[in-house]
Amino acid sequence: MNAADYIRSFHDRLAIRRRGEIVPREEYLDFMTFRANTLPMFTEIFGPLIGLKEEWAAQGAAPDELDLWAFRFRFPEETRLPVNTGWLDGDEEVISEDTPKRLVYRDRMGRRMEMAKTVATLALPTTHPVETMDDWLRIKHHYEFAESRIGACQPAPGKVATISIPGGFDEPRQLMGEENLVLEPFVNIGWA
Repeated sequence: MNAADYIRSFHDRLAIRRRGEIVPREEYLDFMTFRANTLPMFTEIFGPLIGLKEEWAAQGAAPDELDLWAFRFRFPEETRLPVNTGWLDGDEEVISEDTPKRLVYRDRMGRRMEMAKTVATLALPTTHPVETMDDWLRIKHHYEFAESRIGACQPAPGKVATISIPGGFDEPRQLMGEENLVLEPFVNIGWA
């Protein structure tokens, strides 16, 4: 099992049951283009933090509140197009430490990742692949266009066609780390 599957298993143990209203494509497009907003869109992405369900139960939450069934989500019916707009390829993940309290592994970007299993379901990098321009030149091929970035898919009529793209702050943060990302422009002009 690779690290991503291992982390997904934590999410599966949260036993979330989503109930929701499928929003028609036209209503979604009206909402996203500010033409109309009859009801807000509401969705859940990550689920509750580790220990939160137990805390809610101790405070008297009902079972359908604990598995999020009581919450009414609204989301479009979508076709996610198989397009990779971020890091492409890379090394195989290698788990170097797996204890009841901690998971440590090297991810496909070559970063050393650590996750405290008792309090988190998200591993955090302790190293980053880009510290210098030479580092960037060495890895930038992972972001260049390749035909393999685009998979075969025919969007279904009436569904919202979507692709996922890395965030404009998040992807550089993954490559450089937060501190280097926010300080680097100031270093280059002599302010830091």
